[in-house]
Amino acid sequence: MAFGEAFGVVVAVAGGVAFGAAMVVAASVSIGTGGALGVTRNIAASVVLGVVGGATLSVARGLALGMTVGIAVGMIGCVAGSVALGMSAGVSFSVAWTLTYFRIPIYLFEVIPTWAVTSFYERGWLSLKRAAALLPFRHHDFIWFPLPRLRSFLVAAGKQDSALGKALIAEAAQSLGQSGRAREALAELQAWNLNQAAQFRWWAQTRQLQLDFLRATGPSATVRAFQDAAHDLSVLETSQNHNNTQKALTRARERIEGLQATIVATRRPSALDRHLLPVTRTWLEVIKEEEIRLSERMREQPQVPTPFVAGAVLRASERYLFKGRRDLARIIDHDLTGDRRAPLLLLGQRRMGKSSLLHMLPDYLGTSTKVITLNFQGLSGSPHSDRPHHWLEAEIARACDQLPPPPGAPVWGPTMDWLGHVDELLRAQDRRVLVAIDEVERLQDEIVRGRANTDFLDLVRAIGDRLDRVRVLLVSAHPLVRLGRDWVDRLISVVQRDLGYLEPDAARSLMCQPIDGFPNIYPPGGVERIAHETRGHPYLIQLVCDKLTRHLNDQKRLQATDADIELAIDTSFEDAEAILFNDLWAQQSPAQRAWLSRLADSPAAVERPDRALKELIQRRFVEARDDAMHVAVPMFAAWIRERERPCR
Repeated sequence: MAFGEAFGVVVAVAGGVAFGAAMVVAASVSIGTGGALGVTRNIAASVVLGVVGGATLSVARGLALGMTVGIAVGMIGCVAGSVALGMSAGVSFSVAWTLTYFRIPIYLFEVIPTWAVTSFYERGWLSLKRAAALLPFRHHDFIWFPLPRLRSFLVAAGKQDSALGKALIAEAAQSLGQSGRAREALAELQAWNLNQAAQFRWWAQTRQLQLDFLRATGPSATVRAFQDAAHDLSVLETSQNHNNTQKALTRARERIEGLQATIVATRRPSALDRHLLPVTRTWLEVIKEEEIRLSERMREQPQVPTPFVAGAVLRASERYLFKGRRDLARIIDHDLTGDRRAPLLLLGQRRMGKSSLLHMLPDYLGTSTKVITLNFQGLSGSPHSDRPHHWLEAEIARACDQLPPPPGAPVWGPTMDWLGHVDELLRAQDRRVLVAIDEVERLQDEIVRGRANTDFLDLVRAIGDRLDRVRVLLVSAHPLVRLGRDWVDRLISVVQRDLGYLEPDAARSLMCQPIDGFPNIYPPGGVERIAHETRGHPYLIQLVCDKLTRHLNDQKRLQATDADIELAIDTSFEDAEAILFNDLWAQQSPAQRAWLSRLADSPAAVERPDRALKELIQRRFVEARDDAMHVAVPMFAAWIRERERPCR
């Protein structure tokens, strides 16, 4: 009995499972479809079959268990079969929908014609216009995937017919799957344009972005580097001056070398940059060729170098032209050391080199002093015109690391508290900050216009009184008394340093050694003549020497005569009038102009100078020589005489 019961249970279960599963599969296939109705019928059929199978194979005590297991297994088999059938139908539908929506079955019929049209065009079997008309993407709006060889066709078309090439690229850019091919083709054609520009020396067209595929486009940083280099290289077409040409070639080479290094260092360069990398090599090869040609011309037709820079502020890279002033730099350095407390004022005439000195101060003062320059020349157009202390805060915060954010308050009190904290940090680091404010007199212009007030002067005084490591250097062409009583009252403790004419040794060095290897071009007494006429004024020296060297090169001579010196001085007056003399004259009061006119016409001994003459002497417009008062700069005196002559 026990054996029979056990055997009956095993047989019932096994038979019910096998029979129910087999019948479910058969029923699912024969009955048919997925969905709720099919599943219901399958479930019913499986239950019946499971019961029958279980009942048939069971023994007495295994009957109930066999029927139960058979029903359960049959239902599971039914569901599994139905799901399998439903999944199969779903996958089939998805595949069919994808193939249809993305037009994959006909994509092959887009690829083959594109490949064929491009190949036939390249072999000359189709004209460009005919081939372009047959391109599939121009007739089918929904090509989802990029077409092989389309980029090659667009590039070839652009090289043969730029107008048609640009039209095709624009059309491809609007196509669903071809925009990437259009961008790649445009990048390759832009690189091709720039490569041609170097080979054919199209410097002017490149500078103005007048090449076919660069025209009217916003240039990227890499294209702008080529544009700037072309600007320098365009000098080759206009300049006959060897020195200017050499400088232009050097600048162009450095730009392209820098661009090349940037592209190489970029981890993921753009498509355009990848195409431009070999173009940089072409440009550098062309620049090298031009440098070789220039060297040959310099040997065959030597010229006098023209390093002089008249009127422009000298940058740190032009320190070779900045002569003298080291004594003044040492004085300023001394004023910043220890516990000295007071604002500093650097006073000098127009074009005397004040702004240039500010660019040289970082070298003179060393790395322990951070020089921050604010140029108030543009104060009227600055958003800080009514609150200059915001400008000062922002520049100090930008130049120094690890500072708390500036307060940005409408009044300067919180600024002073913030600067006190900055001063403590600088003391701990054994560092200094010098805030140099160039053209500070422009603040007075804003005060007169009612767009600013004198509060900033109070801040400058407070900085000078309270801080050791943060100092302010005011730079002006006018003494404080000329700026107004408010300036004198608030800055009564200011330490004034004067920037005057160059000493004789510095003036000679500027004329004879502006750069290493400068030749001796002056006739006997020529250096002394220029030094006397200019009185060592750095701008006038550079102006006269620039005129002289350019005149010698025009004459294809390497040696000047006395007549050349005279001509250089005479031709300098027009530039000096526009840039310097008119401004100097406008600065003077009527009484001072009367003194300058009188002394320019005839130097005179003056036993008791009046207030106007004393100020002219103090500001170095007038000086005593040979027991008489003279206009300090003979060229200025000559200009005054010429100016006054029509009035007599």
